[in-house]
Amino acid sequence: MPTYLSLVQLTQQGIENVDQLPSRLDAFRELVEDNDGEIVDYYGTLGSYDIAIVTEFPDAETAAGVLLSTARLGNVRSETLTAFPEETFRDMIGDLS
Repeated sequence: MPTYLSLVQLTQQGIENVDQLPSRLDAFRELVEDNDGEIVDYYGTLGSYDIAIVTEFPDAETAAGVLLSTARLGNVRSETLTAFPEETFRDMIGDLS
């Protein structure tokens, strides 16, 4: 399954309700699983982003739908990257020759 790395920032609303973050994560996990995805890793971070989360989804359309559904709640904004495992990335580079 394709892998995605989302760099997440809490909005002002998200910060004001930070005590609800564990229950929001539980709801996000349920939404991901309901869409045949998986949360692979979740990290609270320091710096420009508050959270880094690695997910897998069947396809980009499903990933986008889940992430947009989450963003519209107003607690977070995110930047999501498609991530390739090392072996796949090496193969991609090897195919350039």
